[in-house]
Amino acid sequence: MNPAQHAVASAGDIDEDGWRRVHHELLGDLPRRTCWAPHLDAIQRRAFPAVRHRLLHPGADTPAAPLPYFVPKSNRSDRGAPQRRHCLLQPVEETAWLLLAATAIARCEPVLDRQRVLSSRPAAADQPGLFTRPEEWTRAFSARVDGTTARADAVARLDVVRCGERIGRDRLLRILEEVGLAAGWLAVARRLLGSCTETLGPAGLPITGFVTAGFVTIMLAPIDRWCAGAGAVSARMMDDTVIAAPDLATADRLAQGAGAVLAANGFDATPETVILQTTAAFREERRRERARMPDAAWSCDAARAQLLATPEDDPRFLPIADAALARLAADADASALSHVLGRFPHAPAAARTFAIHVARFMEDPAVGDGMAAMLVTAGPKLHPWQWSWGISTFRRAPRVRANVLRALFGLLADERVPEPVRIAAAAVGSRFATRNDWTELARLAGTTRSRHVRAAIAWGLVHRPAAERRPLLREWAPRDPLIALVAAALEPAGDNSA
Repeated sequence: MNPAQHAVASAGDIDEDGWRRVHHELLGDLPRRTCWAPHLDAIQRRAFPAVRHRLLHPGADTPAAPLPYFVPKSNRSDRGAPQRRHCLLQPVEETAWLLLAATAIARCEPVLDRQRVLSSRPAAADQPGLFTRPEEWTRAFSARVDGTTARADAVARLDVVRCGERIGRDRLLRILEEVGLAAGWLAVARRLLGSCTETLGPAGLPITGFVTAGFVTIMLAPIDRWCAGAGAVSARMMDDTVIAAPDLATADRLAQGAGAVLAANGFDATPETVILQTTAAFREERRRERARMPDAAWSCDAARAQLLATPEDDPRFLPIADAALARLAADADASALSHVLGRFPHAPAAARTFAIHVARFMEDPAVGDGMAAMLVTAGPKLHPWQWSWGISTFRRAPRVRANVLRALFGLLADERVPEPVRIAAAAVGSRFATRNDWTELARLAGTTRSRHVRAAIAWGLVHRPAAERRPLLREWAPRDPLIALVAAALEPAGDNSA
């Protein structure tokens, strides 16, 4: 049973196949996480039974608030450079959000125009997970756009400004009530939505991978209905919409009408995010973009040349870097490594992509020395997200220099440092910590205010012998539910497995 197809009354009504689908969906979303959080990944991979138990027996505690962090949207390095707000969710809350989104899609499916909106499609019976893969949404959207524009001479393209950050939580709750979501799920929705106020303010949802994509799909359904009523042919994937028109004047009129619908639903559709084009220009742009994207058929030399030829301020720099480095990694080709290390400080938006590539070659001590030198030299200029991912590369290093380890402990101890950086410092620092260092780590685990930093330190116990690890887990776990889940991941057969 797929909860995204069959709207069960409560999580307690989900059968074993449904829970397998939930777990598969969570695991599939982990590689898309934009923050390096190994303690959370480990819990979902190794302690999902404990997560499920906590979700089914929530107790009186309120859900843990999302932890916001910011991801650069461009490779500008000035203070005013645009950023996206993403969030870390604790595993129980992440699972609850996913289930709420799936159940909401199941209830809304009859009123979603699936000829127009392609995101968050429920998985078929012979597919794993709750939804078809986002890569399939992209392919279906592209095919639908091709069909939509086949007989049109112009198009209007709409992108909603900060969609996830602007979703009105009260409006979302009213929609869920209107579609007849079961009372138990409405109670879950109220608890989860209420948990956002402390850290996210009056509006917005926690954006993390594609866990909350279903809510965006539902919230923008008025656009699809308006297009149908206006006789316009359209295609939508989450917050990206393409509308076909017989000419540019009509495309402009349709864009303005759709923008008014967005505004009425609490979103912005500014002129900067509405593009009007002839179909010929639109197709030529898509052809050029596809031609620039390296794939498995490209040689490593061609992929590397494309990466080197694309400047950081190119709007397509990040997807090209993703594709080019994936192609090189497939052949364990390190030929772009010096280029990546040299560009790292100047490409904030590519920090995750670059760090994942560097980490593949960290077994070479010279690569680790190069990354350490770059972090020391560029440190004051780096965005916290760059720091977090730069530190993460050392997860595969055979060693770190003493000065690097001291720097990690300094970051970890400083409450002013953004939490994603401290999480990375805890995860890497604990890997290389000596027994004496663990005295300091244990002290920090008891004094820091951040649950995520405490849990990251606890996950670092994976590197300690069981005789040292187990007493600390028995001491820490009863005081912190997140550490208790870490304990279940570290000791799945132990007392903390339920």
